[in-house]
Amino acid sequence: MADPRQERTRAALREALVDLLTEREFDAISVSALCRRAGIARPTFYLHCKEKADILRDHVEHFLNAHEAAFAEATRDRRGTDARDALAPVFVEMLTTIEREARLFRLVFGGRAGLELHERLLEHQRRINRLYFATQDHRDLADAELDLIASFCAGGVMHLVGRWLEPDTHLPLARVAQLVGQLLDGALRRAVTLPTPKAAP
Repeated sequence: MADPRQERTRAALREALVDLLTEREFDAISVSALCRRAGIARPTFYLHCKEKADILRDHVEHFLNAHEAAFAEATRDRRGTDARDALAPVFVEMLTTIEREARLFRLVFGGRAGLELHERLLEHQRRINRLYFATQDHRDLADAELDLIASFCAGGVMHLVGRWLEPDTHLPLARVAQLVGQLLDGALRRAVTLPTPKAAP
């Protein structure tokens, strides 16, 4: 079980990072500034982290875990339209956080926060795609096929949201959520209507 004091310190550092990112770019944030904003001593920082990038990774991991749990709860015992309607506000809430913390998430979606974090975000999207697909009619598609579709859609959603975060893209959040839902539905519907290839003679 995590030490509550350690978690409070890490939470304070996550909040400090998000707060500072409303004022300046990530590269311009010093460890000293993080410590001042979080209200902790510099030696305390190094008890928890090696570098400020650790706080970025911790924040994104915390965000993904919370929303993955929310998606799982929303899909529990629901199918079809009921599941789609239950998931919509969860996804909107996720996009709301991403939009509010755009400077931070541009680093992640753009791959500038490191390959490991980018891959973690991609895997998260693949997992929630699978959660959604499991609630819909997929007409006995093989598990491997669903994995491929979820992976394909994960890459598309990642690029779509990453592009939306760029300053020159002016599109309302609600429309982005709608587009993502339509694209996921379209990919699944198209997959279940494709004819099965005939085996070679």
